[in-house]
Amino acid sequence: MTEKKNNLEFVSLLEIGDHYIQASWSHPESSTEIIAIYRDVTKDNGREDFVLAQPIRGPWSTWDAKTDSIVRDYEIAQNARAEASDQALRILDLLNQREGGILAAKKYWDSNRGIVYDY
Repeated sequence: MTEKKNNLEFVSLLEIGDHYIQASWSHPESSTEIIAIYRDVTKDNGREDFVLAQPIRGPWSTWDAKTDSIVRDYEIAQNARAEASDQALRILDLLNQREGGILAAKKYWDSNRGIVYDY
């Protein structure tokens, strides 16, 4: 099986307080950023438990910047969504690791040349 090229670019990972994290990516087939929002649903178990609070969001129509028009090749949009979904779940996995957690997600994000914000 040939490996498909991943066109997703890491834009920003934003930690908002102690309960929310927003990740955003750009993709050449998307006219705006694709985002995922994670929420900390920790109870009293002493560790952070994050959930993907909403489905990843993005413009799933495709955009050709060269012609400034919408492209009707929906397979391109499906690929952009699949790439973003894979990364969103990867971040979720990192956030819920017993060792590392938020720090592991930030390190991974930084290693992919994305910007990390902490508010």
